[in-house]
Amino acid sequence: MLITLGFCLTAAAYAKTWILVDDFNSAKPANTLNGGSGCWTMDPQDTVQYIRSSFDKDVKLGNSGCSLRVDYNIDTARTYGQGNPNTNPRDFGKQENPNMTMNGYYTLLSDLNLSNFKYLVFYVKGNPKEGYTKTLTVEMKNGKQQGRYVLEGIGDDWHECVLPLAVFKDISDWSSMTELVFTFDSNVTRKSGSINIDFIYFTNMPEPLNAKTVKLPKDRKICVGGRMLEWGGIQKFWLDNEKNVEWESGTHLADFSAYSQFAWDDECLYFASEVNDKEVVCKETGRNIDKFDCVELCIDPTGNGFTWNDPSCFRIGFAPSGPDNAYHCWSWFQNSDPTKDNSVEMAATVDDKKGRYTYYVEAAIKWKFLGIKPEKGKVIGISFAVHDYDNINGHQAKLNYCYMPQEGGKVSLAKMKLK
Repeated sequence: MLITLGFCLTAAAYAKTWILVDDFNSAKPANTLNGGSGCWTMDPQDTVQYIRSSFDKDVKLGNSGCSLRVDYNIDTARTYGQGNPNTNPRDFGKQENPNMTMNGYYTLLSDLNLSNFKYLVFYVKGNPKEGYTKTLTVEMKNGKQQGRYVLEGIGDDWHECVLPLAVFKDISDWSSMTELVFTFDSNVTRKSGSINIDFIYFTNMPEPLNAKTVKLPKDRKICVGGRMLEWGGIQKFWLDNEKNVEWESGTHLADFSAYSQFAWDDECLYFASEVNDKEVVCKETGRNIDKFDCVELCIDPTGNGFTWNDPSCFRIGFAPSGPDNAYHCWSWFQNSDPTKDNSVEMAATVDDKKGRYTYYVEAAIKWKFLGIKPEKGKVIGISFAVHDYDNINGHQAKLNYCYMPQEGGKVSLAKMKLK
């Protein structure tokens, strides 16, 4: 859906999974594919409208680098559209568009072969001071075909947009892609404003994995103490440093590993995770804990599709430490710390093993909080993720067990069956 993002493809394994287009940290009008980038307008002679791009050091993902800022205005005294003499060869829809033109930002893809990739990913946020559109048309092109998708849900905060390439329905050949375009057109909700875009890349995420979780016998209890002492014999779900990379910005993932375990009883879903890393960095509390080292748990109670910011779904974070040296929890879609009302019980510990660190997170999440009636055979959607932050260089990475965006805004998580 999610930061300092100076992404680099440093290993062949990542090159198969990721292709970075631009993180804008170089502040140059060329992307990492050596393709030119810039603004375009439908009618350069129309001086009322405008489109401007700049590199923004103040609004960006993470603590360094830049994002792309785009200031736009498509309001005009003219009328554009089919049958109108002012129409540009660019398709502006079948209807005339009075007092509205079209412009945007493009980046050239240098005949990029995306045949083995599934998703376009980028981050976007609106400028609350200048105002902004909540929708944006995203276009992909090759030499002969052009596909469009109208992105919705732009807000004041950074939002991770994961678009399956399948949503660009008019493109059948992905072997030589020429251009990615962000277009302000008749789909906008506001004719003028400012947005920021950052960290554009293509990826090929793993297929969904099925999982089962065990019901605890009556004589066995999970004590949420942050040590994972009662989890012996329960299946471990490992994060693979190649297959489960959601994004990476220079972190050496060979130094990083994690697994999680699940169990349940009639009152709670139990979750535990062990993370091994060269350092543990937790500098925030509350809704900002995901900027540093933490574990995240995504839950779709119905199993029919996880939707970002839907209060009937859950994205719960667990930080093993914080600026106060205490562990912290946050549930983003409910905008609260669920430990405050005992909806979630959490504990965590951090061990220093001669310069290498292991941290443990345990949690008991009440079914009532999740709105789930637990019973054997019930299937829910679930995924866990681990965010890694390196303090010295600010490099970061996120591993996610199973997070598969689908057309229509829903996300497929792993199918977990209560056993």
